[in-house]
Amino acid sequence: MAVEGHYNCGSILVLLSFFPPASVISYCSNCRRAGGALCSVNFLVPISDVKIIDEQGLLKSYEGSNTVSENTIARRFCGKCGSPVMTMLDGERRRLLLKLRYLTRF
Repeated sequence: MAVEGHYNCGSILVLLSFFPPASVISYCSNCRRAGGALCSVNFLVPISDVKIIDEQGLLKSYEGSNTVSENTIARRFCGKCGSPVMTMLDGERRRLLLKLRYLTRF
């Protein structure tokens, strides 16, 4: 089952070829600050399974290592509306946390 989503301004589209079997809820202070909420609900997926359509080149990135693990993560967000899109977790960029709240078609 294909899954798709867009962000507040509709400029960036995310496509998955499957519905991930599980979600991840993070209560860490970084996720709470980045999303402006009590927690962040995400799908943990291989980057190779995600297609980002960003025709206007609005996807921006912030890298930081102010994490409990001290690992560097890259937060990707829409440069037009500021919506968080995903968080890249590891140095090789093989996995990412895709923000569940923006997926609109399951």
